Parts: sequence; C-alpha cells; structure tokens
Amino acid sequence: MKRIVLGIVGLLAVSGLAGCHSPGDISLETNVNADGSWNRHLEYGYTSLQYFDKRGHVTKSESSIDHLAFPITRDWSMSKTYNKRSKMAKVTATRSMHLGEVVKSTLVVSWGNPLLDSVSSVKQIGPHRFEYRETLHWFGPRITATSYAFDIAYNAAIRSAFSPQVATKADTGALRKPVLREFWHYVYGPPDVRFMEFFVHRKSSERQMILRIGPALEKVFGDQFGNRINKDQRRTAARTFIKA
Repeated sequence: MKRIVLGIVGLLAVSGLAGCHSPGDISLETNVNADGSWNRHLEYGYTSLQYFDKRGHVTKSESSIDHLAFPITRDWSMSKTYNKRSKMAKVTATRSMHLGEVVKSTLVVSWGNPLLDSVSSVKQIGPHRFEYRETLHWFGPRITATSYAFDIAYNAAIRSAFSPQVATKADTGALRKPVLREFWHYVYGPPDVRFMEFFVHRKSSERQMILRIGPALEKVFGDQFGNRINKDQRRTAARTFIKA
C-alpha cells in the first residue's frame, strides 16, 4: 500500500479569508492498495474567532468553517471531534474508490464560490504499477503576500551567503528563479510532498534540505558565478543559504 499525504496549513489566513489568525488546516491523505483500489482521508481543522471591544463585549464572531467545503455525498463517511483545550474542531471525511475512478473535491469556498479544488485519480500504467495523480486548482485572486515574504527571506539569505563584492544586484536577480525552483521542487515534489515537515520537524528538515538541495544549489551558484567562487565556497554558500 502506498500512502500519500498533502497538508495545506493556514491556507485560509494566507488567502485573507479569515483574518490573520491562521484559523484552518486541511490535510489530505490518499492510500493506494495493491489492486489499484484507493481511499481518501480528509481532515479539516478549524476554530472560531471572536472580536471584543474595550468593555469585553463580543463585537464580531468569525469561523473558518464558513470557508471549508465538506463532502456531502453519500459516498463519504463523516465524523466530527472537538478539543476543548485548543478550541479546535476537526471534521474527517473518508471515501473508498475503485481503480480508474476520478474524484473532484472542493476544499475551500468564499461566499459560496469555489476557491480551491482538488482532482485526484489512480490509473494502471503497467503490471503491478499504478499512477496516482492529484491536481490543485486555485480560483481565487493571485496571492502576492507569499511572494513578498519570499523576496524578503531570499534577499536576506543571499546577503548571508555572499558578500556584496561577490553577489551583485544582477546576480541576486538572476538567481531568484532557479533557487525558487529548487526549493519548490523539494517542498512539493515530485516525488514526495514535504510541506508538513517544516512545521513538525524543523531541525531535521534543515539537515535534509542541506543533503538534498545543497548539491543543486551548488550547481546553480556555479552556473551563475563561474570561477568567481571555488567549489568549497559554493558548498559553504549553499549551506549558509539554507540555514538562513
């Protein structure tokens, strides 16, 4: 059995749907069996937010559940739990599918309109070989906050890894796309989605990134700087950049 996990953390906060409190998480788990049959397990975590005036009176209540789209067809089994300590509610949905079946799920909505859809399927590509494919479709506005945050982190990492004499403004601009591509590939795959690791195992994730992304960044730096830096300097710069 092959297990694939995709985590979408704080998506509602990123998209600006429910303030700046990171109120909702969505976790999708897919298990593919030896005969090609498969099942989906979705977990939705959400909280309710309350806003108070100076006298302590509630002025507004807001819940991320308003933006989560739960499967409502008979094919899905549903359950709900509530943690009093964290004040986090969790809804789980599970469904089993046969080989070749295509499942479309709306994960996030805004005012009744879909913002994020997921289309997943499993098909046979050879003897005892199956291909699992999942595509996420974003229908909302383009999110610029994450790009801005990346630019700040990227520029700080470049300054940590290289002196101004080595990395000019032109170098910094030229490196942005290939560096982002390597990080994006590592975090979202293929072959594995490692997004959740950064929240659960930050230190070990940093070590894994040095091992896996380090050589790729060394090559990117080598292509950009040429003989301006040697092999040892490229290796040191890659590790410094990742840690930054």
